[in-house]
Amino acid sequence: AEIISQTLCPVEGENMFHNIACLKRECSECGVNKFDVLPQESSSEENVKWKRYDYLPTGKFGADGKEIKKISLVSKETPPKEVFDYFCKLLESFPYHSFLAKWEREQCDQLIAHLPLDHALCVHDYSENYACRYQDEIQSQYFNMDKVSIHVTVLYRHASLEYDGISSTAEEPEVIKEYLFAISDDVTQDHDSVLHIQKLTAAYLKDEVGIQIKKMHEFTDGCSGQYKSRHCFGDLSCSLQHLGYVVQRNFFATSHAKGEQDAAGSHIKQKATSEVLRRNATIKNAEDLCAFLKANFSEPSSSSFSS
Repeated sequence: AEIISQTLCPVEGENMFHNIACLKRECSECGVNKFDVLPQESSSEENVKWKRYDYLPTGKFGADGKEIKKISLVSKETPPKEVFDYFCKLLESFPYHSFLAKWEREQCDQLIAHLPLDHALCVHDYSENYACRYQDEIQSQYFNMDKVSIHVTVLYRHASLEYDGISSTAEEPEVIKEYLFAISDDVTQDHDSVLHIQKLTAAYLKDEVGIQIKKMHEFTDGCSGQYKSRHCFGDLSCSLQHLGYVVQRNFFATSHAKGEQDAAGSHIKQKATSEVLRRNATIKNAEDLCAFLKANFSEPSSSSFSS
């Protein structure tokens, strides 16, 4: 944060963020040139050892004829100037990237805190597929294991008197947070599966909870196959017809979509794996995993606190 501030103009007034022109490096008053480097760090000829991530050729070629490259951690031994030149290159784009990540997360939190009565918000993410392993298995099972797809939705909605026992009003809003898991043997994670999950969520809100919303705010990562392709936007344009409400989809900044939705997915997989290792459960497919979770994790665990 100190290095970023050194290369940007000071924040003025009550504004929590730097000027957007400064963050995009379009301001003439600031820039990476403001980052001070000691003389010996720029003129020394003595080599230093350091590492950086870089794309290396693999010797393989894709269908388009271009050579496939793979990112790897590369060790280097160069004068210090090359280290700081590379650092300054990263410093060019990092402040704006960092700003986007913080701003988008803040917008999500602000929307949850001031959620309109006829709106709901959900954070979507696909968890890594669950591998159906056994504590005691033969060799052919090990090499031909089945996998289960898990989609996690963190849902924020207003409380319903009939379903939750409390009513949410404009004067006293009561926002309920729930975790919804869509479990399937179909591991194809595409826009069609996302649309099906949206329909399941809409049916849950209408038929079980008993609330009718006018707008759903979605927050997702930028995966093109699941949330950000032309097919996905085509489905969104028909959301009022398919779901009964309008959907506004928001995307987290690249590499900044990690959150409690990832923790929720890993939590249920870890619990299921632990029970399999203890020989308390046998999970062969999505139906078995769903039945196990319904029996053991439908309700929050009881906790005790000592003062």
